[in-house]
Amino acid sequence: ADKIRTPTAVIGLTCKRMIEKDDVPERLRPRLMHIMEETEKLEHIVSEFQSHFKSRKTMFKYEDMNSVIASVIPVVENMVAGKGIELEFRPSDNPLNVNVQRNLFQIALSHIIKNSAESTPVGGRIIISTYEKNDMNVLEVSDTGYGINPEDMDRIFDPVFSSKDRRFGMGLPLVKRIVWEHMGEIDVASRPGKGTTFKISLPIRWYQQGQDGVATAAG
Repeated sequence: ADKIRTPTAVIGLTCKRMIEKDDVPERLRPRLMHIMEETEKLEHIVSEFQSHFKSRKTMFKYEDMNSVIASVIPVVENMVAGKGIELEFRPSDNPLNVNVQRNLFQIALSHIIKNSAESTPVGGRIIISTYEKNDMNVLEVSDTGYGINPEDMDRIFDPVFSSKDRRFGMGLPLVKRIVWEHMGEIDVASRPGKGTTFKISLPIRWYQQGQDGVATAAG
C-alpha cells in the first residue's frame, strides 16, 4: 500500500502545482485535472484496503451467504438503478453456510457489482445468484454488459491494469485477495458484447486452528 500511496501522492501534488501556475497551456489543464482525479481515487482505494485488512484477524463466523449478500443489495441498488440497470438477486432455496468475515465479503461483492455496472449499458441487467455445487457454495454475478476482450482476461486482477477500453483499477485485485482470505476461488467468464460472469466459490467446510493447536472442522 505504501509503495502505491507515496508515488500517487507525489503525482497528484505535482499536477496540482502545475495547474496553479499561470504559464500552463490551457490544453494541458483538463489532462492534469484528470490525473489528479485518478490519483485521488487510487488513494481512497488504498486507504480502504489498509483499514479493512488491519482487521482481518477478526473472527470469521459461520453465516448464511445469502444473508450477507442481501445486506449488500440496499447499498448498491441505488447506484445501479441510477445507471438505468436492473439488479436481481436469485438466492438458493436453502441457506448456504460459509466461514465469512462479513465486512470484507461485503466489500468484495460491492466491487464486483460496481465493476459490472460500469461495463453495462442502460437497459441492461445484473443478476446475483447462489447455489451449492461439489462441496462448494457458489456466488455468481452476471451482467449483460460489453464483456472483456480475450487478450485482457489474464490481466484483469493485476493492480491498476488498463485496457484500451477501460480501467480496472485496484478493485478487482482487492476482490481476489478477499476471496483468497476466505480460502475460496474466483473465476471469470466473458464474451465481448454479451456480458461477464464473476464466480466465487467458497468451501462449505474449512478448518480452523483451535486454542489447543488442533485443527477442527468448521460447521
